[in-house]
Amino acid sequence: MKLHTIACGIIAAPALFAGESGRLTQELWTNLPGFNLSDLTTSSRFYEAADSVTSVDGALSMTASKSGARLRGYITIPADGDYQFAVAGDDAGELKIAIDGNKFHAEAVSSFDSVTGVQNFTMKVSQLSSPISLIAGKRIFVEMLVKGGGGTEGIAMGWISPGSTEIVQVPAEVLESYVFTEDSNDADGNELPDHWPALPVGQDGLLGDPDGDGLLNLEEAEFDTAPLVRGGVPGYLSYEKWADVGARAVEALESLPEFRLQPDSSELVGGAEAPRNEGTNFGARLHGSIIAPLTGEYTFWVAGDDNVALYLSTSADKFDAVKIAAHRAATRPNDFDRYSTQKSIAISLVAGEKYYISGLMKEAGGGDHLSIAWTPPAGSRELIPASALESYAYAATDADNDGMK
Repeated sequence: MKLHTIACGIIAAPALFAGESGRLTQELWTNLPGFNLSDLTTSSRFYEAADSVTSVDGALSMTASKSGARLRGYITIPADGDYQFAVAGDDAGELKIAIDGNKFHAEAVSSFDSVTGVQNFTMKVSQLSSPISLIAGKRIFVEMLVKGGGGTEGIAMGWISPGSTEIVQVPAEVLESYVFTEDSNDADGNELPDHWPALPVGQDGLLGDPDGDGLLNLEEAEFDTAPLVRGGVPGYLSYEKWADVGARAVEALESLPEFRLQPDSSELVGGAEAPRNEGTNFGARLHGSIIAPLTGEYTFWVAGDDNVALYLSTSADKFDAVKIAAHRAATRPNDFDRYSTQKSIAISLVAGEKYYISGLMKEAGGGDHLSIAWTPPAGSRELIPASALESYAYAATDADNDGMK
């Protein structure tokens, strides 16, 4: 989720711990309202110094009521094989892993969005990761985030190790706490990569955006993009939602006053398909750029629920976009043949060129989904592959992203 309304600043370096074996480093933010993980990660306090920094014994931590916490450290893999990582806690949390040991490359592998019990790893499918093949002796970075709303709160990390089918808490003997002074990627502890060039004063914190592309510095670090070069994230599209916009047709979305404001939520999604079944009475936009892999004629399709329209530009400029496909009633997910209007005419594209693309969706009630497909030259229909996508970067002609020059 974007954090456009939060003031920018440089995060204070946490207290030091000497890379203690058997422990994880914990940062705690107390008296933080809310039950959802986003109540932690969208709070301005999360991007300031924590109220306390300690090291905790093992892969389990009981935290203060109405708090948020981040636990970080390393696991040294004890044996070759496939591992599945699990997380459990109260009220919401997730586990991130960076196989190369670089915290900026950490990706979420498991999560929970409501109470599971601090050591109950089997309540939700999302709590357990897919198998990850690892080699003995490899040192991977791990990060747990948890947000509690009240009562008994905490988080624990488990795994299924090679040769086992049981989820157990990750043993302390494979753990080591995180110490920023020993992190070759962030020795100054400001949570931004040390190899970056100097950023302009006032835009040099986690929540700065010195190149004005709509990606905060923390997102540029996460996706390994350049903080001083305007551009999107390869392989992703931007997905934005506006809540409570009523049961209007999709064509009316862009004329609504709220559509000129920042969306209620925004995220990057890999590929050309939006998350499914996210609510009722909202409008959404899935947009960015396509990069044509071949010169030739392409045909596009769109599918969604309920009202959907697909726009494509003749260039990277969103203001040149025109509607090329649409439908007014729901389809099934990825059903591109229900209505003739879901299909565009053949459109000529040039290899290597960028073209702005946008799928608009208006959801009333029930399930919701949105996906975009194409048929490339001499190819067959497919969801537009991640290799041909780049998330939306704020246009220089529309720096406030209100859709107006």
